[in-house]
Amino acid sequence: MKSSLACATALLILAVAPDLHAAGSRAPGAGARPSAAELAHARALDSFRRARFPEAYGRFVQLANLGHAPSARVALWMCEQGPALFGSDWDCTPDEVADWSALTRPGRHGTVAAAGR
Repeated sequence: MKSSLACATALLILAVAPDLHAAGSRAPGAGARPSAAELAHARALDSFRRARFPEAYGRFVQLANLGHAPSARVALWMCEQGPALFGSDWDCTPDEVADWSALTRPGRHGTVAAAGR
C-alpha cells in the first residue's frame, strides 16, 4: 500500500503541476492576494499530502462543483482511481463526472461561482 500511496501522490503532483506553477509565479510583493478558491484548493492539497484522502476528496469535490477546474481535475482523477489507489469508491455521480470532465478540457477555464465557500 505504501508504494501505491507514493504513486498516487506522484500522479497527483503531475496532475496539478501546472496549477502549482501558476500559483507560484506571482511576483513577490505584487500585492496579489490568493483568491478564496486558491486558498481552498491549497487546503485540499494539504489534506491530500497528509493522507487525509476522504477530507481532500470532499474539498476538491466542493470546489469542482463550483467550477474550479484544477480541483475538478483532481476530483475526477480521485473518483476514477479510487478503488485501485485508495481502496475506496469515491462518491461521484455521472453528472459530476461529465461536468468535471468538461472543466478539464483544454482551452476551458473554470471559474468559481461562489468564491466565498
